[in-house]
Amino acid sequence: MRKSAIEAEHYHDAKYVSEASGMAYLAALKAIFDYAERSGTKIKRDRPKSYEGVSHLIDNLPQRNKLHHKFKSVYDILHVGGYYNQFTNVKVIKEGFKEAEDILKMLN
Repeated sequence: MRKSAIEAEHYHDAKYVSEASGMAYLAALKAIFDYAERSGTKIKRDRPKSYEGVSHLIDNLPQRNKLHHKFKSVYDILHVGGYYNQFTNVKVIKEGFKEAEDILKMLN
């Protein structure tokens, strides 16, 4: 995203925002899966692929309440907004990255 200029509080090139948003979402998802396995939750070879599946997995984890809120934000802002709908608002995208970073810190 550093390659994308900022104009009127929006990233100029949505491609870089989309790539970075997708990577941050996947990092948060991997942290959740790793934490679940370390907590003793058996995850089948086929990890949950839907929001509902991941949400159900989070229900079984010790930090479920805070994690639910943070994952919902990461899902909405980075996965749906940044990756699929190409949101480019700097404040919104930075908030999504902050939530993803919070998940990584909380679970590691």
